[in-house]
Amino acid sequence: MSEENLREHRRVHVVWRAVFRPKGSTHNIRGKTSDLSMGGVAAYFESQLQVGQLGTLYLEVVKHGVLNKQFLEIECAVVYSTLVGHINAFRTGIKFKAVNPEFVTILNKLM
Repeated sequence: MSEENLREHRRVHVVWRAVFRPKGSTHNIRGKTSDLSMGGVAAYFESQLQVGQLGTLYLEVVKHGVLNKQFLEIECAVVYSTLVGHINAFRTGIKFKAVNPEFVTILNKLM
């Protein structure tokens, strides 16, 4: 059975700017998304995040051109974070704690 068949939610490839802010902190860690689903996101961040770390993920959603941007805020937890040496970034898996109806609408349009 393939890994895709084991996933709870279907994933879609999107490259959006992202910021992770650890709970209780004002420090922002910048990154870019890779794969997105209703349950979470895989993204590349400039710093390694701690597994289990709670925080807020901010996504810059680009719709129909650069001038039409929207920002989403999602409470989440870090599942994994591992160095990808050839690009000097940390591939990070993030699980969403809850998603708002606006996010669901945006993601359904991508599917």
